[in-house]
Amino acid sequence: MAYCSVEEGVTFRRSRAGWPVPPVSVVKDEKPLRFEADIMLRRAISSVTTDERPTICFACLGNPNLTIRERVVSFASPGCLTRHFMRKYVKRLGVDEPTECRICDVRLEHRMHFQSHAEKFHGTVSQSCN
Repeated sequence: MAYCSVEEGVTFRRSRAGWPVPPVSVVKDEKPLRFEADIMLRRAISSVTTDERPTICFACLGNPNLTIRERVVSFASPGCLTRHFMRKYVKRLGVDEPTECRICDVRLEHRMHFQSHAEKFHGTVSQSCN
């Protein structure tokens, strides 16, 4: 039994990447989100102390160019944080290149000063004992 005279074409399966994305609910007020972000940042900043070795990177935490989630990411262990800190910050910084700590709002004159500050004020160990 034919319903109309138009023939349908061959159908193809779309990959998951081509599936439509469900609509995101509209946020009416961003204040609760900002409030939650402020709480997350404050908790993360208070955890980056020398009382015990932290698992949150103080340098990421102070970077306003990162998302809140990227700023407060917690590494599996202090050793994982050290590897991240060395790879992402220390090795990319020139030996005599100045930088700053945005958590403490201080200028650091060179790489060793940065590493010393990281350990003394934030508990992030990056120097081997010789």
